[in-house]
Amino acid sequence: MQHLNAVIPPLYKFQKLISHAADVEADRLTKLLQRHLSPMLNTKLHQLLAATGPQSLASLKKLPRDFSKSEIGREIKLFDWVRDIAADTHSVMEKLNLSQGNVAYYGSMVEYYSITQLRAKNFETVALYLVCYLQSRLSQIQDTLVAAFIFQVRKLAAEGKAASRDKVFEALASIEEKVKQAGPVLRLFVDEKIAGDTPFQKVRKRAYQLLGEQDIPVVSDEQWLDKDRLIRESRWSALQISVELLVQQKLDALHDKLALVSDRLNTGANESVVLKTKNGQIRWVIKYTHKKEEVNNPFFARMSQTHIADLLNYVNHQTGFFQQFRHIRPRGKVEDSDFAALVACIIANATRFGHYKMAEICNIKLDKLNSIQANLLRMETLAEANDVISNAIAQLPIFQHYAIQPDKIHGSFDGQKFESRRNTIRTRFSTKYIKTGPGLSGVTLNVHHVPVNAGVIGLNEHESHYVFDMLHNNTSDLQPDVLSTDTHGVNRFNFALLDLAGWTFAPRYARFDNVVDDLFEEVVALNEIII
Repeated sequence: MQHLNAVIPPLYKFQKLISHAADVEADRLTKLLQRHLSPMLNTKLHQLLAATGPQSLASLKKLPRDFSKSEIGREIKLFDWVRDIAADTHSVMEKLNLSQGNVAYYGSMVEYYSITQLRAKNFETVALYLVCYLQSRLSQIQDTLVAAFIFQVRKLAAEGKAASRDKVFEALASIEEKVKQAGPVLRLFVDEKIAGDTPFQKVRKRAYQLLGEQDIPVVSDEQWLDKDRLIRESRWSALQISVELLVQQKLDALHDKLALVSDRLNTGANESVVLKTKNGQIRWVIKYTHKKEEVNNPFFARMSQTHIADLLNYVNHQTGFFQQFRHIRPRGKVEDSDFAALVACIIANATRFGHYKMAEICNIKLDKLNSIQANLLRMETLAEANDVISNAIAQLPIFQHYAIQPDKIHGSFDGQKFESRRNTIRTRFSTKYIKTGPGLSGVTLNVHHVPVNAGVIGLNEHESHYVFDMLHNNTSDLQPDVLSTDTHGVNRFNFALLDLAGWTFAPRYARFDNVVDDLFEEVVALNEIII
């Protein structure tokens, strides 16, 4: 710029220019609004600014704390009231021709200034703020009501599932107790104290004293005679096929897949592998491309940093997941003031800070943190809260962009190793991962990068033993069609079990040829198949 004899003005000059332009535009919009502001709308805006009570600006600025009945009832009343006022603003907003960003900006001034400050300002300017705020607030209330409806429906569904599980457990416990009584009934047939010519009616009477008449079919094979209906009602449709036919179908499918894969390898259609000749034998290997990628995408550098506590509060405002943390005592109450301590406990556990360290760096006492941990944080409440968040993520438009296949929901299962500070009932030793100290393995089921289920196993345990458990006990709405694991998530049994249950098992192998020899005792030799 020096050779042009130009001098770059200081930053405050640009700030003054921008501020002046913004003031000129606001003045233009204010005058335009006054030309088109009807007497009725003018009166309503004055009343809104001056009113007190439930139909006032102060009440309108108050956001719901949760999805409770009282809070949502208040939002519904606000919606009816604001909708009536906002209906008069449509024609005015068309004349102003503001972008969504400008509507949000001028509307935010109502949140920025106190009501006293707004009353002290020029009403013509405040009127612009109010009409924009009414539009933004109406949309916000609509979103809140929709989110509350979804939350309540999911809550009812979860309660229904929990109630059904309880009934099943009660039934199983009852059957188990009745099965214990079946032994004494059977002993009646070998009891030498009972004479051979004893009438059957007497023997049956004694049997009914041990086990009720209505309970005998429960412990007999009589119920299994209705197995066809039970299988039809189950989700395992593959059980309806005979074993012989099912095995033959799988063999035929395997043969077709092997032939297709081999043909693609030989013709070069599979661009992910490379054919190599070694010692006169043709083999294939996976083609690796080494890309030098930045550790952090530049996109994230454009995003402002947010405190994790603020993030949790924002997610709660959108989903209401705090409500899943119920008090362990049936009559125990969770106050609004407890949620700050709840956030602190969640962060303390997630970061492994612990309550002592968290109490030192925040304004919440240790006793409060310990109380919240003991009363609110349990496996069932954490799982339910995680389901609420996972289900909400699945409703976002961006969720579908993480799909590997357009017509399938893909899941992955893997474990992460952690060293433990002390020995617990879960900790185990493994020199492969953590030398001589105790440790744990956290296994996680992810669907489109969303963690929907997790568990803790011993460091020495094989992850493959918990694959079905993670899938079967996934209570979220994100149910995968296909599941991938690494080699540690593979065993022979999982191929059959997951297939019967309706999941496609698609593990990923670094050395496929070695895995084939390990998993299968026989490999059908086909001339066209390269292994």
